[in-house]
Amino acid sequence: MHAIGIAVLVAANCASIGVFLVLRQMAMMSDAISHAVLLGIVIAVFAVGGREPIPVIVGGVLSGILTVSLVELLYRSGKLKKDSSIGIVFPFLFAIGVILVTQAGNVHIDAQHVLYGSIEFAPFDTLYLNELNIGSKSMWVLGILAIANVSFIVILYKELKISTFDKSLALGVGLMPLLVHYLLMIMVATTAVVAFESVGAILVIAFFIVPASAAFLLTDRLSRMLVISVSLGITSAVIGYLFAILADVSISGSMASIAGLIFGLVWVFGPNRGLISRWRRISKQRFEVDLGIMLVHIHKELGSERPVSVSTIPNSLGWTKEYSIKLSKFIEEQKFVEKNGHLFTLNADQLLICLGRLPVTEGLNLEKVGVETRTLSAITVSQIAEPYIRRRALRHLDKGRLIIVAGGTGNPYFTTDTAAALRATELKAEVLLKGTKVDGVYDKDPVVHSDAVRYNKLNYDEVLNKNLQVMDATAIAFCRDNKLPILVLDYRETDTIIKAVCGESVGTLIK
Repeated sequence: MHAIGIAVLVAANCASIGVFLVLRQMAMMSDAISHAVLLGIVIAVFAVGGREPIPVIVGGVLSGILTVSLVELLYRSGKLKKDSSIGIVFPFLFAIGVILVTQAGNVHIDAQHVLYGSIEFAPFDTLYLNELNIGSKSMWVLGILAIANVSFIVILYKELKISTFDKSLALGVGLMPLLVHYLLMIMVATTAVVAFESVGAILVIAFFIVPASAAFLLTDRLSRMLVISVSLGITSAVIGYLFAILADVSISGSMASIAGLIFGLVWVFGPNRGLISRWRRISKQRFEVDLGIMLVHIHKELGSERPVSVSTIPNSLGWTKEYSIKLSKFIEEQKFVEKNGHLFTLNADQLLICLGRLPVTEGLNLEKVGVETRTLSAITVSQIAEPYIRRRALRHLDKGRLIIVAGGTGNPYFTTDTAAALRATELKAEVLLKGTKVDGVYDKDPVVHSDAVRYNKLNYDEVLNKNLQVMDATAIAFCRDNKLPILVLDYRETDTIIKAVCGESVGTLIK
């Protein structure tokens, strides 16, 4: 049972820190550090004459920092890419460590231990306090490490999140992303050193990368990703250990294999990003686009007073007869068209409703009524929008143009609320309008509770302290820090936005 506990703690520690490595696209850095720490461990053993926990950890951490620094030095020289820099540094440092291990008999670390660890023997390395056996040394060290990792993530959660997804924003608000980066690398190195003793380099890499990668495919929220990653890591450790005992195979190899198997299942069957769900989503999108094409075709042909039937559509649109029949049956069921024999006639009202659902660039509609418009996107879609550049957006505004900003921040894990707050601040907006399905902010859900009380004015701290859930907490805090007022209103109410712009009292003002 102690061995399972050690495996669980290793998995939890690596999986939690691994989330930020995966999101920062630094997964191979964990590989580099987990191997390079061997050099620091061996040097520490030489220095103190034994494998004492604190010197070993310090030596490993220093070796990890050296690895990161050398990789950054090579990368910033402009001559090599980051993956090439990693591929040069860590084999060099790891090889020196292996040479020292093989040439020194008193180190008590062999090649198999380096790669696969010795988790089955870890519970027998006990810790004594005043001659009292207080349990496995690995359990105590890993437990302390778990507390340190949790504290690190909780205390620096905001800094880690912002510097991970938007370094420019982190610099702009004074969060020192470089310092955060090196603090994260220190925690990675510390985790690698502590885990190295029990499970070896191979499993450390697996627990750093695989659970976090699987969690990435299952959620778009950082907090959930952390929980899912740790849960998958623990599951891999427990199932892998039990399988290794039953099948009499390598424990580390079994746990790494189970982690890979779980990732494979998520990759194929994941509800949002799995291969099957992606295929279904693409098929649905293709069907909806073809539906719109078919309806527009029918509309144009009937407007030209030409008869339209299922038999004429395949030749006109290049579809198979079977696919045309499938679409025609659907639009009949939705009453977009009516059939008179083999010919189609339009149900005008339903057709207009359908066409209104089709993806139409709003800017084009505004242009038709004389409003000069520009659509900008943080995600590159050059066919329909300009790339979002702050100076370009401000220049459009200076010229009296209306701008439509799409694509959020261009980074995952930032809510639309946070994206809106960021863009409003960048573009020097006077107020941020938050459209909802109710006419302001209430102390509780007015749809469920008839006695809910509506607020006319609030300050940012009241919203956060009362957990009113008007917007994402990060967005509220960002608006507070930048003194950007928020007006919450019912977007469905007639002329609400016009009234707000004209200075009339509507909704709830947060400032």
